[in-house]
Amino acid sequence: MSIKNLALCGTAFACLSFAGAAQAQDEQTTSVDELLVATRSLEQTVPLELSRQGHDLVIVGEEVIQNKSYPDVAAALQMEVPGLYIASTAGPFSYSYLSLQGSRTQDVLWTIDGIRINNRLYSTTAPSDTLPSSMIERIEVLKGGEGLFYGTQGVAGVINVVTRDFSDTFNGQVTLGGDTNDSLHIDGLVRGSSGPHRFVAFATKDEADGFESFSAYQPSATMRDRGYDVLSGGLKYGIDLSENLSLNASWIRTDADLDYPSPTRVAFSQNSREEDTIGLKLDYAPDEGLQFFIKAYHHDWDSRYTTIVNSLTSPVIQTTTDDNLYWGYKDQGINALAKYPVGGFDLLAGYDFQEYEARDEVLIIDTTAEEVHAFFAQVATNNDLSDRYRIAAGVRYNQTGENTATVWNINGRFDITGSVFVQGNIGSSFTLPTAENLFAIDPFSTFGNPALRPEEGTNFNVSLGGRVNDSLEWMVTGFKRNIKDLITFSDDPALVPDAVEALPDYSGEAYVNLGEAEFTGFEVLGAGKLADNWRWNVSFTSTNAESVGVTPPAGFSPQLDRIPRTFTKAGLSYEAPSGKWGASGTGLWVGDNFRTLGAFNAPAGSGVPSLPREQVNFGDYYVLDLAAHLYLDEDQKHKIVARLQNALDEPYATGIARTAVDPPAIGRFHPENRGVPRTFHLRYTYSFGE
Repeated sequence: MSIKNLALCGTAFACLSFAGAAQAQDEQTTSVDELLVATRSLEQTVPLELSRQGHDLVIVGEEVIQNKSYPDVAAALQMEVPGLYIASTAGPFSYSYLSLQGSRTQDVLWTIDGIRINNRLYSTTAPSDTLPSSMIERIEVLKGGEGLFYGTQGVAGVINVVTRDFSDTFNGQVTLGGDTNDSLHIDGLVRGSSGPHRFVAFATKDEADGFESFSAYQPSATMRDRGYDVLSGGLKYGIDLSENLSLNASWIRTDADLDYPSPTRVAFSQNSREEDTIGLKLDYAPDEGLQFFIKAYHHDWDSRYTTIVNSLTSPVIQTTTDDNLYWGYKDQGINALAKYPVGGFDLLAGYDFQEYEARDEVLIIDTTAEEVHAFFAQVATNNDLSDRYRIAAGVRYNQTGENTATVWNINGRFDITGSVFVQGNIGSSFTLPTAENLFAIDPFSTFGNPALRPEEGTNFNVSLGGRVNDSLEWMVTGFKRNIKDLITFSDDPALVPDAVEALPDYSGEAYVNLGEAEFTGFEVLGAGKLADNWRWNVSFTSTNAESVGVTPPAGFSPQLDRIPRTFTKAGLSYEAPSGKWGASGTGLWVGDNFRTLGAFNAPAGSGVPSLPREQVNFGDYYVLDLAAHLYLDEDQKHKIVARLQNALDEPYATGIARTAVDPPAIGRFHPENRGVPRTFHLRYTYSFGE
């Protein structure tokens, strides 16, 4: 065990050893107004202020996440956030595909405590696959174009995971649990303050044998269960240098071994991860007048990939095809933001510096690096001008090497009456191709294309909403997004440059710019109380995501891959008047969702016919989760949480794998990535402190 692993285990042991007599933790609030009052950090107030200015913000609090025993961030997002579709390819702690108001996966920026964890070099959700739920204070989801404050990758929104925060009083908790997929979970938290000093320490251990992650396997595949072993933890320290000036430091560490079985040939495949996220922030936050923060960060993500495959002969011979191959990156930089009120207006100005470096021995990407400089500013009205409306406008200038881009955003909110409001935002976007888009060379993957052009687009969101006492909150949102020079993949030889076709092992599919895409749709949501102790919520999202001016082949839907046409989420919960127990049911239904498979070219002389391109619909499924929590004592120190995930054991797919039948390769075989089968989770939590 490494020194860093020992440090994480020591943190967990410290949390266990502090388990003395105490009271239960206060309930986590998700009220925007209360959060604005509670925080003194300008950085933390940015998403909350944006919600006052017309941006759609959803906050999922720690209490909801714990009382439903979600294992990781993706599971909580899947069931709790309206307008967001997310599907993990192999259950907890795995890659995900997501769509936020009809977006593509790469159009959403992920951050931890404001530090980006996916970037232009790797725009997938891979860095988010090792975020356990126990580290979460809350999840903030901003919908719509967020390029102004968060950078050009926030084309359709931002998901910010806020980790365990400081507390003025000493408190903490320890949790033990498991599930019927042979998982083990343990986490610990301790935090408190002494004079001007504040501290937080948390650690989590998750491991499981997992479940069979594909709907079908070829005989050559002997590794079938998708397991994981994730150890993560964090330390935070803060000191008040004066009444208004504070210095905060944080370190989050993750070590993970993640299995990646395949429907064919794989005997062993594992991604071993080491990840460090470090932040240092100076925050000046007086009650009025100038506010600012400046933050330096370093994100180091190192992964080693090993694959051993079975031969198609008898006896079987095993061969190592990927021998501890490296892929990873370093992302470091400085963020700064200042806010100054002038009469009825707030003036904001900021600067971002980002320095990336990446290397990938799997996709064969040589070391690549770049620097990004960005300047941005916004003018926004405040309550001194009017407490009925807020209007804001801003611009951001980005320079990445020889590429420059300017994006803008205008947003506002108007309270028509005390119970009805209208809000909206409009802006532009600019996204450079990723390192994978440009440089990937891998016969088992889509090939990179150095000739790619950046994507440019516009986005528009408008909402009408209101409130009727506590019995009903409602909102209807329309959204539209256009992206030009869409970066996607194609096997059409007319679109692929000759230089790409000349690459060794070129498989016939490469990234290309393919015209323009339009994403339009609407979202309807409602929530409220049925009675004093009953709460309900429901949402419906509909999206058309299509290439402009492109007629699909006969029998094909024009909907872009992995963006569901429609999906619905609903929930019903009950909290006993005594506060000693509660129960909930949460449901998800996903409509049509497509995956396009490239043409199959049969081996020469095999006598097997080649197959044309095919589109598979893996949607039209539902998932129902049931959960309950019970305090075992009057002081509410001891709590048990039970969850029945996929209670009806609905067989559903989160994606489609592309591979060939063996032996030999005589046809196309596309098993489904399985959603989590019916799984029973049970956790016990002991809380202590004030």
